Amino acid sequence: MLASLALLLTGCGSMAPVMPMPVIPPPQKNLVEAQLEFRATSNLSENAVQLGTHKIRPSSSIVINVPDNLFNQGDGRASAQEFQTKDFFNDAEQQIERVLITNGFRVLSRSKFEAKLRTLRDEARCNLTNYSCLYSQVSEDMRPILDDLTKKFERQQIDGTVYAEELKKFRDKFQTSSTGKKRAEGDKELTDISEVIRAAEAGDVHANYILQINKFETDQRMLIKADLNHNAKIRDFVRNNPEIKSEFDRSHEVSCAAVGASLNAKLVDVKTGEIVWIGNHQLNEFSSGVHKVSFELGSEKYVANARQIEQFVNFQNTEAARKARASLEVAPPPLDYRSKFIAPVISSGRCEKSPSISSEDRSNLVRQVTRELISTIKVDM
Repeated sequence: MLASLALLLTGCGSMAPVMPMPVIPPPQKNLVEAQLEFRATSNLSENAVQLGTHKIRPSSSIVINVPDNLFNQGDGRASAQEFQTKDFFNDAEQQIERVLITNGFRVLSRSKFEAKLRTLRDEARCNLTNYSCLYSQVSEDMRPILDDLTKKFERQQIDGTVYAEELKKFRDKFQTSSTGKKRAEGDKELTDISEVIRAAEAGDVHANYILQINKFETDQRMLIKADLNHNAKIRDFVRNNPEIKSEFDRSHEVSCAAVGASLNAKLVDVKTGEIVWIGNHQLNEFSSGVHKVSFELGSEKYVANARQIEQFVNFQNTEAARKARASLEVAPPPLDYRSKFIAPVISSGRCEKSPSISSEDRSNLVRQVTRELISTIKVDM
């Protein structure tokens, strides 16, 4: 009995105790969040210019003129401009009017002005086959030719049919007055602005200035980029966590699809025809502040050899390993701490691959771009 107990104690003494499993701490995340700045590509100080020698007096009257080709009358997308309907422009026009009034202008009703313009066009649109009408519509240096043609008809040197045909040829070739012409779809702004100035000089709708809207795009599709390096919080974070810098440098740019709006306009002095101000401005839903987006990134500290430690301890606790290390000091491998980069993800707001914007946000964008541009027109107070 005593011999058996001695043998058992001898056997136990030749086997090392069970190795405890080290505590592996869970990964620790260190995050930083920052709102991105999508900078405007349009510089108002460079894109809006006012004639320094021209002084705009307070309470000067002004009319806003919007050429018809800016409006999309159908349901489809316009080929060059995305203005939708005239109703949609009302919001932007009211914003322009507010800024003009704040700046010291007297804004005249565009509807009354357009009515006067239609009246002037109707008055000028007479029957051009009529001699007296045609005579009034041509330049003075062409009138002797018309006089000679009429004398031939009166002397019966040509008959009525030939006279009518010659009048038609003369009309088509030599007519110069814009007000008598029928507009073609491709006619440009020059004809329109000449009529606008004529209407602005007439009667009770006299205006000192015309604000001519040349271009207004409200549905520009674009891909914009923001650099995370431009944010001070993120720069400090990367500086304090140098182990993630190389990966951050490969992911510091963020791209978002966006909708933009641009406005191009000029201010014309009706009396002189002089362009006294011209401006162009562009914003998108992010650079305007209509939409904001924040991103989160960081680093994660973790034990890189957790699996190897677990395998090592499990092996050392086998019977064979315990006998082999009975007289040895064996310890698990030390914890190998490492850090990895947590790539930027959206924490608030939205950043889409395809542009999309609600009607309300689009209206806010249009108001913003008009307000910023028209505010650059300065009245000499």
